[in-house]
Amino acid sequence: MIITSYDFVGITSLKNALSHRFVVKDLGVLCYFLDIEVASFLKGYLLSQSTYTTDLFESAQLIDNKIVDTPLTYFTLYRTIVGNLVYLTMTRPDIAHVVHVVSQFVLVPTIFIAVLFFVFSGIFGVLSFSLFYFLLRHL
Repeated sequence: MIITSYDFVGITSLKNALSHRFVVKDLGVLCYFLDIEVASFLKGYLLSQSTYTTDLFESAQLIDNKIVDTPLTYFTLYRTIVGNLVYLTMTRPDIAHVVHVVSQFVLVPTIFIAVLFFVFSGIFGVLSFSLFYFLLRHL
């Protein structure tokens, strides 16, 4: 569970209440969660998946522009890449539409493999793309 608020007294009382009912461990300031890098600033939170994106390129065998030419590998690779891209859309809403389109063809990827390479070329150009959530004191 991630707890965030300006109300430090409220956070402390919530943690105390939870610790009376559950086994709770405070891990401190959030830096990394589910492959999402989190940096906190006075004005908000910066969320990034640049490490995840780099790992995605490596697992897709696209770092050295070498891919094995067997059809089975393409189909498996396509499904894996599409699944990883779906997760990546959490911090990359700019690719959400194209990922939605290519995910509809995971059973018959044929020409959509070329579309994936096009998506990758766009992502590779901006690996450090991140989201910044501004903190609002009054809702």
